[in-house]
Amino acid sequence: MAGHIYIHCRSAEMITYGRIIRLMAEGYFGSSTHVNPPNRGEASARTDWTSFEIFWAGKDHRPIYVERITDPKLLEALATEVAEKFEDNKVEDKHGIVARVRASRQTFHFEYGELTEVAWEMLDDAEMHLATHLDGIIESIEGFWTEELDPLVAWKPEK
Repeated sequence: MAGHIYIHCRSAEMITYGRIIRLMAEGYFGSSTHVNPPNRGEASARTDWTSFEIFWAGKDHRPIYVERITDPKLLEALATEVAEKFEDNKVEDKHGIVARVRASRQTFHFEYGELTEVAWEMLDDAEMHLATHLDGIIESIEGFWTEELDPLVAWKPEK
């Protein structure tokens, strides 16, 4: 089963492909990592990237898929989904999360399978970095989190 994390960012600053790759892959997995598409030459300086995969620890693990969503219609659809989650869970939006998500100029989506401790550390660091530097809020299946991974809203576990 795939896990999903979203970082909804109000800043429109475009992070380069090389920077996100350095942030997420280099230094965590060593020589057992490769990225598709590769981070070489002109690709490193591109700011118009939309997605990539990180292959790590050989072929035993599902790659981590990273997507950057900037299309206004897709961002609005994500905001609508967030509003519905508050309604479905009968939770009051005390922190203005729906408004923050509606104000997002870009959302980063991480899709992953089973992760090692090192992979979780990498995802946590990437989430905190993006949320801090791009004025973001973090969403997971468990709820919403600050840039320091402090909980804002926790959904009740399904029975």
